[in-house]
Amino acid sequence: MNVIHSKITIPNFGLYVERVELYNLLDINFSRRLICITGSGGYGKTTLASSYLQSRRIPALWYQLGQGDNNPHIFLTYLLASFSQHYNDVPADIAVNSSNYKEQFSSFLSVLSNWKTPLAVVFDDYHMTNNSDEITEIVLQIIKNASPSVTTIICSRVRPSLPLIKWKIERQLCEINMAQLAFSIHETDTFIRTIHGLPIDNDEVEWIHQKTSGWAVALSLLVEAVKGKDAQVRKNFRNRLAVEQDIFEYLGTEVIGSQSQEMQQFLLKSSILHELQPDILSEYFPGYSSNEYLACLEKNYLFIHRNRNGYYQFAPIFRNFLYENCKQQEGQAIFRLHEKVAQIFESKYQYLYAFAHYIAANQFAEAARLLKKVFSWYQPEHFLYLLDGTIETLIPNFPVVSFNLFLFRCIQASTLRLLIKPLEDNIKTIKGISSSSQSLAYLMHRLGLALFYSGDIAGAKERILQSLEASESLSDDSLTTLNLSLVSQCCRFLGQFDEGIQYASRALSYSETHNTKENLIHTFWILLEILLELKDTSRAAPLLEEVINVSDSYGDEGARMYPMVTIGKFYKVQGDYVSAMEWMKRGLAEAEKSNIKIDLAWARYVIGSTYLEQNDVPLAKEHLYHALQDFEENVYFRALVTSILKEIANSIDQVSQLVAVPEDSPRVQRKLKVNLLGPFEIIHDRKEITIARKSSLRLFQYLLLNLGRKVPKDVLLEELFVDGDYSSRKNRLYVSISMLRKSLETDSSGNKLYVLHNGDSYYLNTQEIELDTAEFIRLAGHKLEDTEERLTTLRSAVQLYRGDLLSEYPYEPFVEAERERLKRTFHQCLREMAKLYWKQEDYARGMDVFNQLIDSEPDNEQYYHEYIEMLLAAGLSKNVKSVSEKWKAVNHEYENID
Repeated sequence: MNVIHSKITIPNFGLYVERVELYNLLDINFSRRLICITGSGGYGKTTLASSYLQSRRIPALWYQLGQGDNNPHIFLTYLLASFSQHYNDVPADIAVNSSNYKEQFSSFLSVLSNWKTPLAVVFDDYHMTNNSDEITEIVLQIIKNASPSVTTIICSRVRPSLPLIKWKIERQLCEINMAQLAFSIHETDTFIRTIHGLPIDNDEVEWIHQKTSGWAVALSLLVEAVKGKDAQVRKNFRNRLAVEQDIFEYLGTEVIGSQSQEMQQFLLKSSILHELQPDILSEYFPGYSSNEYLACLEKNYLFIHRNRNGYYQFAPIFRNFLYENCKQQEGQAIFRLHEKVAQIFESKYQYLYAFAHYIAANQFAEAARLLKKVFSWYQPEHFLYLLDGTIETLIPNFPVVSFNLFLFRCIQASTLRLLIKPLEDNIKTIKGISSSSQSLAYLMHRLGLALFYSGDIAGAKERILQSLEASESLSDDSLTTLNLSLVSQCCRFLGQFDEGIQYASRALSYSETHNTKENLIHTFWILLEILLELKDTSRAAPLLEEVINVSDSYGDEGARMYPMVTIGKFYKVQGDYVSAMEWMKRGLAEAEKSNIKIDLAWARYVIGSTYLEQNDVPLAKEHLYHALQDFEENVYFRALVTSILKEIANSIDQVSQLVAVPEDSPRVQRKLKVNLLGPFEIIHDRKEITIARKSSLRLFQYLLLNLGRKVPKDVLLEELFVDGDYSSRKNRLYVSISMLRKSLETDSSGNKLYVLHNGDSYYLNTQEIELDTAEFIRLAGHKLEDTEERLTTLRSAVQLYRGDLLSEYPYEPFVEAERERLKRTFHQCLREMAKLYWKQEDYARGMDVFNQLIDSEPDNEQYYHEYIEMLLAAGLSKNVKSVSEKWKAVNHEYENID
């Protein structure tokens, strides 16, 4: 048999990105029996394995598998041929056949079991033989019988059919998945600027990284697409690029074209889903065998993977390709697909997904209804998911600009005020990384909207101008057009009419030049408003027909109200109160469809003011009173209404009585407080709760460590209920869930407050559980420029850390990684505290913290060196001796351990 030597030669890729974090992970885990590197095609599995082994100069028995390697004789022939490069007693041209292959394999195992020096046995493209029982058995015997000096590395598109859970529990397995294989933003930067030498700015790196999601193949193609183009051409390329031609052409011909017609339809229509949840698919595709299609997709490696929730998910760029094709195929029917999916998600209580799909379906009234429905359920910080860009990842080509205008009208002013500080903190963080990123432009834009709709018009103008400067520099045409229009809106309410007209005119011109007409309704409205404030009906008249035409085709019913009411104001200025009231009431009817309070308030404010001009005081008071209630806590617009009511009222007392709004008593709710750091505690209403059943306790702890995620039943079975057949394991899971609920639920109504389920997935109610770890992470990561403020947050974080994560349960495998991560964060907090005290020349406190640090991790030599250097730099040499002696004592202890 002729051996193809390229299959047993470790690849040399020339220039490549050094995956420092993954290399470190491999260093730490190289003593384990198996390292499993799993991910879709083009994610760099082979490059990682080969570059690591070459960088560390570790000898490797390399074998790249193919479709013809399922035969055990062929498999063993290649294996021994590769081995002959490291072991002279094995001839390079050995032939293995049915008569001698067991004997040859036994001899090979014997040598491997006594191997003394580091050796890697690498099976690349293992998915090609994953379904062969004979090959699986050979690989299993190699992993089980090889000496501790030998590490097996499997590179595969699917997880191998091996006892991974058992080895994971025994700490003999290290897994690297697709999320870890994806390039970080830093690695993308290195690939573009260092490997390819492209002189591009930070924001362009961020854009390319976002487009590719760290997928190495797509990254290479996009880099080729922008190579050689100047900065302005690259920016225009970014903003007008709907389809990445090279990538999409490859996907269309090589991937989709080879699928059956039914599979193609399934792929296209399922692309509107962020994750492929079985219960959603079964209702979305009632006639399809969704599970069979998903299994086929995974088997054929069609850019699909399981996410942290356990659901299948398309690679982002593949999903974008499918969605573009779906839109072309469906036309206007794409909106009906989104609406159908939104209704399914709402029926499953998945409101964020439902909200996003109602927006994508142009069903703004339904989106507003849904948002109002959940206002009373969610904490204000939950709405940060709507503001930080998360929701935009749920739908390809999400209408971000239209969404922003809609969203901020929906959120109550009191809630917006609570979000202003977190938005400002996010802006500070991003400014520390890049002063001209697209994320920064959008965050400043959103902060401006939050300020405007909470009543700070001047502050809103300042932030929107900053966003305008950023969006213009980035050639983000849609955002620039809306920012120009919003600055004009701020000028209108600040009485800066001439400046407002200039910005509105710029917005119209920019919209025409750059074909960004999605928010023309807003620009026409605000320009008309300003001209009517100036009583300039001659310039306002030509705009009437334009604004009517634009309004009729706009999906957001509430937004259509504003130009209609302003057209009414046009007729009012001319003295035609009949036409004026007709238009204003048409506008109010549009606002009532979405039932957004600030829209209703504005319509009623204008109608009330118009009735007052007609001396119809009762109707004026009725509409103005409703406007005051609906403006809620928007201080600017409440002041407008209150000033008119004061003119109507006979005295200050009457005004205060008129404007009084009864306060609702807040619902008292005592959350479940859980402490994971140090002693494990569950507290409700100041009483400690115990969970007697061990399996229920483990289940609760596992769900706590996955708080915010839906964990599929099969994952729980694999992680927590290992022994027995499937049926008995499943029964034990159900019993454990039932007993857990009995231990925790104290609501006499029988409602499930804490342990929830969705289809076959279980999760904890984040609204009803407070975790000390969540607060610890928040405090540790809350970066502040002011030293004293930062010290305060660090002290609070350190105080929360009463001990390692679930310290009473040291051997739980699912705790290990998170325990180490939190411990590292704790040490980072201590180091930062000590350095800040040093900066303040408060050396006594700094030394206390450093002593706490080395007591927490006494065998970390780096901390001692760092401490000693800081003592010497501060002239505290007399304290060096005690630190040195402590290190010597630790070293002596280790030397005396047998």
